[in-house]
Amino acid sequence: MTQQLTQAQKDFYHENGYLTGLPAIYSRNEMADINRELPSLLKLLQPGESSKDIREWHETSTYLYDIVMNPRIHDLVEGILGPDFFAWASSFFIKEPHSKATVGWHQDAYYWPMTPQNSVTVWLAFDDVDQENGAMQAPALDRDRFGPDAGTRDGHVQRCCRRVALPQGGRGFAAR
Repeated sequence: MTQQLTQAQKDFYHENGYLTGLPAIYSRNEMADINRELPSLLKLLQPGESSKDIREWHETSTYLYDIVMNPRIHDLVEGILGPDFFAWASSFFIKEPHSKATVGWHQDAYYWPMTPQNSVTVWLAFDDVDQENGAMQAPALDRDRFGPDAGTRDGHVQRCCRRVALPQGGRGFAAR
């Protein structure tokens, strides 16, 4: 089934730099199947590696390729970027229970070797994500600032932010 973004959703994304509240890509049963395969993927890591080392494995893993190339995801990305785009990277993050690890404020495209910096990050939650277990925070987009500390001034969040919770199998888009 094709899922299209409304004009209001596209406008919100371009104004705020993120989009949530979209219907799930995968059902609970599909996510259970995906999660059952996860231990097999993790067994491929070398000693000393973590899930953060799973980068661009969609190029050699049919498990990750099928997730990344899901047409339901591509239909939504097309609503932001148009029909001519490609999935050039993938990464996998597992936040372990009780982890204190955080990721600082940033805009993804600053770190990516592309011009123009017109890209979309798709976040697919393998588990329910809420304020207690690591919801992403999205500060208001500052179009005049682009870099590793975008969204901050002197180390402080520039404008009010919103915690982004996501149900298992759901997804949110992060700006550029």
